[in-house]
Amino acid sequence: MSTQNRVEAFPQGRVHEQIARHRFAATSNPAVCWCGARTGNEVHSGLPWTPGDGFMSKQCAGRFIGYLCSQRDQMLGLRGKKHTNRPELIEQYGFDTKFAYHAIRLGMQGNEYLNTGRLTLPMPETDRKWLVELREGKRTKQEALDRIDAELDLLRRIELHPTLLPAQADHRWINDYSIDTHQEWWELRELRKWTTP
Repeated sequence: MSTQNRVEAFPQGRVHEQIARHRFAATSNPAVCWCGARTGNEVHSGLPWTPGDGFMSKQCAGRFIGYLCSQRDQMLGLRGKKHTNRPELIEQYGFDTKFAYHAIRLGMQGNEYLNTGRLTLPMPETDRKWLVELREGKRTKQEALDRIDAELDLLRRIELHPTLLPAQADHRWINDYSIDTHQEWWELRELRKWTTP
């Protein structure tokens, strides 16, 4: 992304928000990391960095694992209260199919991201079909739990072995990027102040 486009990605001077997001991404939060992941059909980027930049790392494996374990435990009633935001689905299918859908989707996408540094969007047809069947109640609760276990097993293996992604985010690169972006935004702002009629 060009300097001007990168700086203009900050609407109404919300630079501090973006710097906070940079630091949040460096903690390997999956939702933010994915903003920099290359997708099969496009670059899915809500933030102004590109694939391969210092934000992407294998650190998020632990977060994916923690999330899936938590979701699995909630489905089994082992942690906290049972997930009952959608009692109509529980009544119809015996479990919250949408809750299970989102957990397994994150597991699938986490494994792809950690293995390749990419996300295929739309999802591959076989995965998408399986998830839609789950959401529509065509898969059982046990099938959903087995799939979560399978995704967890893959994530744990990835966590222990090298992948295409570095072990940690490049904090020096992130700091330099944040400082440069901040300075460039103020320079562009001053330039506009003197050139805008």
